[in-house]
Amino acid sequence: PEDVTCRHIDDQYYFGDDILVAPVMNEQGVRDVYLPKGQWIDFWTGTNYDGQQWLPKVHSPLERIPVFLRKGSEIPIYPFAVNCVDQMNFDKSITVKADDTYKGIQHYLQMEI
Repeated sequence: PEDVTCRHIDDQYYFGDDILVAPVMNEQGVRDVYLPKGQWIDFWTGTNYDGQQWLPKVHSPLERIPVFLRKGSEIPIYPFAVNCVDQMNFDKSITVKADDTYKGIQHYLQMEI
């Protein structure tokens, strides 16, 4: 709430407290992303970023919406491909730790993204 830059951004959002989602809403698959204060990690690649900055011209194919994890967060993930929630065995969920060892979600998934 204290970051005044965030008050004027209406096309990206938090999913919970630790996930920042920045949808791409153009045919070019490019957008600028603002990262609030803190340390952030690209969900897909594991690239680390300092917050309170704009990332200009972030390229993103439609199947890989820009998502950033707050560094230090722990996010539950279901690592298997399913067609319906009924197919999920939640005992097989894993916890992804957004720390210096995080190298992108592809290292956790047993499916192609």
